Amino acid sequence: MPSITSSDGFRFGVPSGRQISAKDLIYPASGSLEERPETAAMYAKTHGNIPAGAQKNRNYEWPVDPN
Repeated sequence: MPSITSSDGFRFGVPSGRQISAKDLIYPASGSLEERPETAAMYAKTHGNIPAGAQKNRNYEWPVDPN
């Protein structure tokens, strides 16, 4: 660790103008932001993260109609 971290006056981070509870930071009252469709598509491709009950489409080129 750098020696400056051992001094009594050292503070990490940026102080806020007012006191904010951790609950309000983690779970904002306005709710979570909706994910953009292109971000959801990226996670579906890279992590297999699809909504519950959704049919997985691997975009294969089938010689027949899979439907």
